[in-house]
Amino acid sequence: VVLVVLLRAWPQSRPWVWWLVPGFGALVAAGAALSWRAVRAPSNVTLTLLVAGLLTLWSTCVFLGTVWRSRIRGETRVRIDARNTVDPLTGLSTPIVLAERARAARNLIKRYGHPSVLLLVHIENLGRIAAEFGPEAGENAVLTAANRIREALREGDVAARVTHSRVAVLAEGLSPAEAAANVASRILVAGLKEPVPGLPDFLQFRIVLAPVPPDEVPAKALLHRLGQRLEQELHAPSERRIVSLTEHEIAS
Repeated sequence: VVLVVLLRAWPQSRPWVWWLVPGFGALVAAGAALSWRAVRAPSNVTLTLLVAGLLTLWSTCVFLGTVWRSRIRGETRVRIDARNTVDPLTGLSTPIVLAERARAARNLIKRYGHPSVLLLVHIENLGRIAAEFGPEAGENAVLTAANRIREALREGDVAARVTHSRVAVLAEGLSPAEAAANVASRILVAGLKEPVPGLPDFLQFRIVLAPVPPDEVPAKALLHRLGQRLEQELHAPSERRIVSLTEHEIAS
């Protein structure tokens, strides 16, 4: 039965499965020895010890093979989970995690009136940095921006990279005014506190935020509406680096 089950896993991975070859070879040899002992030498102690050794070898090989396979499957599962939850470039969360957290925040809004705010942070001078200093400098600026945003967040806030130059942040337990003062302002200051490593430029952020509505609006749709308003701000830039939308504006 074990052989039939494990043969299905043979094409999956060769390293661990080769342990099964000597293991089942020992099992076959033990079966042959038992048959010989039953017919020719029922009281042969040496043959009995040989059978015990072969069965021990079989169980050990099967154990090592299955443990190795379980470890490979566990590492593969961890890599898949990391790919779905962690952005490979910045180490921030992925939009999947942000959507789940936004859904949970919406449930808190409905049950307890616990407010939450969604922020969309745009690296405004990223294109100029990449054009002037090269694509590697642009990637360095994105990584630096992600680290600065992460450092500016409160415990429990979540940040996810949604495009190459934009990061979404979910701040729970805050009204839009509080989020603008306590989260968005800190992000702006974090970008301007020192230049990008290896470059003379500081990071210039522009932020649009809005309360998470209690309605069943997907996080992707909310980010799309924030992105539309952000595009308006980029086409007609003003001195305001933080723009706060009302729930009515985000719903229209």
